[in-house]
Amino acid sequence: MRNPSEKLAAKPLLHPINPIPTLPTGQNQSGFYDHLQHIWNNVALLQNIVTLENEMEKYNYAYRFAEIELEKVCAENAFLQHKMQALLAKP
Repeated sequence: MRNPSEKLAAKPLLHPINPIPTLPTGQNQSGFYDHLQHIWNNVALLQNIVTLENEMEKYNYAYRFAEIELEKVCAENAFLQHKMQALLAKP
């Protein structure tokens, strides 16, 4: 068992540890909760790898993981909008 006061030299990763499919398979609300669960799972995994000093650190990492998830969703939306415009422009 790891000593909680022991520090690890490795820097934590600031990208999702276990990527999930970016397009949710369920309803929009279900997809939203899937993204939230994924963010918090990444924080929990990070907490197992690196000792986080306090709750504020945990929420800072959750915020960074949320930024990454938001970037993915924005990229998906832009791609889908472009795809829809291309389909609608065809005769």
